Amino acid sequence: MLKGTEPKKGKRYKRPIEVAIVKTPTIVSAELFDLSREKMKGRAFRSKSTGVKHFQLLRGLIYCPYCKIKYTYEGGRDLYVCHDKHKKAKNKPDCFSKAIKATRIEKIVWELVRLLFSQELATGKAQEQEEPLRQEIEAHKKLLIGIEDKLNDLTAQANAIANAAIDIKREMPNMPDLYINKLREAASLDKESKKYQYEKDRLNKLILSCEDKIKAINSLSNEKVLVDSITDDMERYELIHKVIDHMVIYGEDSIYSLVVVTFKTGQEVYIGYKSKGYQYYTIFHPSQSVWFDTEKRLGYITTMKSPDSLVLSLETVTKEYSVTNFIKVLDVPKNRRYYENQS
Repeated sequence: MLKGTEPKKGKRYKRPIEVAIVKTPTIVSAELFDLSREKMKGRAFRSKSTGVKHFQLLRGLIYCPYCKIKYTYEGGRDLYVCHDKHKKAKNKPDCFSKAIKATRIEKIVWELVRLLFSQELATGKAQEQEEPLRQEIEAHKKLLIGIEDKLNDLTAQANAIANAAIDIKREMPNMPDLYINKLREAASLDKESKKYQYEKDRLNKLILSCEDKIKAINSLSNEKVLVDSITDDMERYELIHKVIDHMVIYGEDSIYSLVVVTFKTGQEVYIGYKSKGYQYYTIFHPSQSVWFDTEKRLGYITTMKSPDSLVLSLETVTKEYSVTNFIKVLDVPKNRRYYENQS
């Protein structure tokens, strides 16, 4: 109800609002109302857009290797693209990023996630993945012990020199050079200790990273039985974002793209993606003999060196490949995965 008085001539006023509170019967329970609000918030967070028919399973996961920003979804063309590719800005690097068909790459990534749960996180596999991480943690901790000892030693030396400098200044005021030299010694030790402190911080970060990967492995292992039963896009979205840390797409032509998928467990998987018209894609894994340098954007494969004679040689040779040739070389039957439905 509105209640107020006529304003004076030439004056503005806002009529006060009188509120009447009326009791009404409850339509839904408080628990159901809160649950509904949470689901609405979840949908808004996942979508970040309105009027888009396609549910974007990979939204926020794909990064541009040139602009270092996330891809966005173009509904009209059903593509994930770099948002800033054609943006004109001062000091902006040239962007040669590849767009990728959303519905296709989403199917591939979902199959990749299912593969992770069915094979990599099967019974016993989780422990196999944890073991090298635990060994890495132990190695880092051993290094930390030595660094801690060195830091304590440097601190003790620096304190002794600082105390000596104080004594010199108090008892030998006519020898300023000696006092200054002692301060320089202390400063030198402080500089050296900072190097060890930096290394200590670096090792602690590596330990935390390994521990996070172990937690991710255990967390995902507990959910492996649920994967095959998931059909809802929102549930798929949540699982994909729980499993995958980020993705980067590399390519030089309009046909071939290399998609590097990094899981939160620390694993990497390469997807050899071909544009529409091809019936399959390829999946292969980095190893000591096969890897992709994300800085140089080049692939490397190490093989046994062909002997010039009948004498057996254990020498190896590493060859460098462009993105396209890297995908072509590894396009072998065992790496191929065929699309169930062509689109």
